[in-house]
Amino acid sequence: MIPAMLSIERCCILITEAMAADNDKNPQKGCGACYEVLRGITGCYGVLRVGITGRAGAGKSAFARMLAENRALVLDADKIAWKLYSNPTVRKNLAETFGRKILNKDGAVDRKSLGEIVFTNPEKLKRLNAIIHPLLVGELKHRITRSSQKVVIIDAALLLDWPLARECDLLIAVESEENVSLARLKSKGSGIKRARSILENQRSRQGFRELCHVVVENNKGLSELKLKADRIWQERIKPLLDT
Repeated sequence: MIPAMLSIERCCILITEAMAADNDKNPQKGCGACYEVLRGITGCYGVLRVGITGRAGAGKSAFARMLAENRALVLDADKIAWKLYSNPTVRKNLAETFGRKILNKDGAVDRKSLGEIVFTNPEKLKRLNAIIHPLLVGELKHRITRSSQKVVIIDAALLLDWPLARECDLLIAVESEENVSLARLKSKGSGIKRARSILENQRSRQGFRELCHVVVENNKGLSELKLKADRIWQERIKPLLDT
């Protein structure tokens, strides 16, 4: 079902926000607001796209799952990317780029070995992203267009680096203090050196804040995060569905 077109009042508000964002030299917010205006005028809404992003260990995926309890579809970019690595052409390209040491005895890409190479070397990380990201973004767009849900949540740490971010109706950054993020990464099996390397190669917390519509702090437990997810659904996502 396609929601009704935006009201004139709503369009005026969004245009004002877009102009303000542009004046603040914040093109991501400006483009997102203008995009919503154009879709509202034409009535071509389709699926509401919510982008969840942030640094490693911030709790993006947990927050995305909480939002999904409202019958939304979650697209986990990391999980989709790793499925792409099983593609023979991709696997061959990765082995030629990073060496056959990234393959296990069965010929599959070894996640740990590849991570040890790219997360300590920014240039090699760029080479990996150049191979994977065009395919990943294409797959995400394909799944969005095929979704039967009214809301699709895109869970991706590098979302702001992709043109796909400009197509999102709402961009949410989940963040935590660095010591909290490090502790979470260690609990998932990363050594402290690798955990620090991962964070050092990512956008700063301020960088996420500047380009997202909403910032969610996640330094405490899951119960508090759930309260924030429920509030954002009611205050920021549901109104977009009701317009």
